[in-house]
Amino acid sequence: MSTSIAIVGAGRIGTALGRLLRERGYEVAGVVCRTTERAEAAVRFIGGGRPSTDPAEGAKGAKVVFVTVPDRALAEVAARIGARRRLRRGEFLVHTSGAHPAQVLRAPGTERAHLLALHPLQTIADPSEAGRLVGAVWGMEGDEEALPLGMELVRALEGTPLPIPPGAKPLYHAAATVASNYAIALAGVALRLFKSAGLPQAEALRAVAALMEGAAGNLRRLGVHWALTGPIERGDAATVRAHLEAIAGGGGRSGEGEEERLRVEGIYRVLGLETLRIVAERDGGLSLPHQGIKELLEGVS
Repeated sequence: MSTSIAIVGAGRIGTALGRLLRERGYEVAGVVCRTTERAEAAVRFIGGGRPSTDPAEGAKGAKVVFVTVPDRALAEVAARIGARRRLRRGEFLVHTSGAHPAQVLRAPGTERAHLLALHPLQTIADPSEAGRLVGAVWGMEGDEEALPLGMELVRALEGTPLPIPPGAKPLYHAAATVASNYAIALAGVALRLFKSAGLPQAEALRAVAALMEGAAGNLRRLGVHWALTGPIERGDAATVRAHLEAIAGGGGRSGEGEEERLRVEGIYRVLGLETLRIVAERDGGLSLPHQGIKELLEGVS
């Protein structure tokens, strides 16, 4: 008999997980959304399950209950499930939050259940992108009894488990935020600079996306130290100086004010210094040209 699962909070991640796990032989019991219409749509996409708007009702008949609601609602929804369905030993509550430990699901009625946090290090903008979860890295943390289930689920999704030490969830999630959300913020900075140079937005966006995809490919193949390219990596102080001078005079063309210009310049300087730190780690120190770039970025010369 296949393992039965429920999806409580069938949004992007919950619906995508439900579909992928059903395709891999898991039986889908309840599928819960705020409205019946959305629950029925999620059931159609998943290909199975019983639509519901009630978390406790949707969790009935499931050995593994995924609580894939927004972070702020995790504790409340777990309490609603526990109040009406007393979970037993051998049953599991699982959430996919990167920020919260599995214990956020502990509530009256869930004392005997095993708790698991299983967080995909992958972005899903829409359930139709479910395939992006296949082969992903999954941050995993929770009760000792729940970790084998985590391994099983990750294997089913052809992924790589990343066990998170106790108490390390905030730092883990900060790292994930820098890698994902801040990459988009950096794309925004690059687009501002292209705009300041007078280049059209649509073409600039394609260029930024291609550059970031290329950098991600280099990172995957070569690692941080050898994926670096560009003027700072090669010690080209003249080009870095030209960048700083252009940024300093770039606000006029783009129509942006001094405050915005200073923010972009500050980002360029801070990330340039971080690039030099990586170069120094790789090379065992900074060469004279790299030291000159450091002084430029620090405003010394």
